Amino acid sequence: MGSSRLAPTIAFAVTLALKPDAPLDVAVDVTALAEVSPHVLHATMGEASALWRPAGVTLVWVTSPTARSLPDVRLTLDVVPEAAGGGASAGGTSRLGMVVFLGDSANPERRLGLSVEAVGRLIDDAPWAGRRVADWPPRVREQLLGRALGRVLSHEIGHYLLAWRGHTTDGLMRAAFSGSRLIDPDRRPYTLSHVLLPRLGGRLAQLSGRGAIAAAVD
Repeated sequence: MGSSRLAPTIAFAVTLALKPDAPLDVAVDVTALAEVSPHVLHATMGEASALWRPAGVTLVWVTSPTARSLPDVRLTLDVVPEAAGGGASAGGTSRLGMVVFLGDSANPERRLGLSVEAVGRLIDDAPWAGRRVADWPPRVREQLLGRALGRVLSHEIGHYLLAWRGHTTDGLMRAAFSGSRLIDPDRRPYTLSHVLLPRLGGRLAQLSGRGAIAAAVD
């Protein structure tokens, strides 16, 4: 009886935590993904947007070098080889993505790395509806690849937005992802751990009020 009365209060508190006082628009330049199919790109952007929206972060996608009127906070995505080193990364034994921090500081660069090849190889052996992903028609694989890329990209965006090198044991900022988990339709395992919500709220407030960060990405 007591626990059932507490449940609505807990849920309400979590809802408030996910709606910070300082929502933030973040431009993400994905022109480096020009070689992937439009279907993969659309799925990637849609997945990442859906994962960050509940936290008050709106991702503004830059798909053309001529884009104008961008938010002050701008990130640039680079496609990197699996073995690229340095920085914090998602993927465990296979490097799926990365972000580089400046020296020993907690200041991340505004360039993110994503290995399309490594993510594709990881999910190809994962089971999907009784078959390996690699054995499905291209359109099905593209949808699943886009979902997986969006989740890895969201993880790297998290390192930047949190200004944090670390990882949690669960949620979006876990250290490693399996192929099966990356393609699962369920997004709940990719929510931000509640222990990081205060840090995110403070960081979003900082970014939304800092004029110096408006400088264009090199």
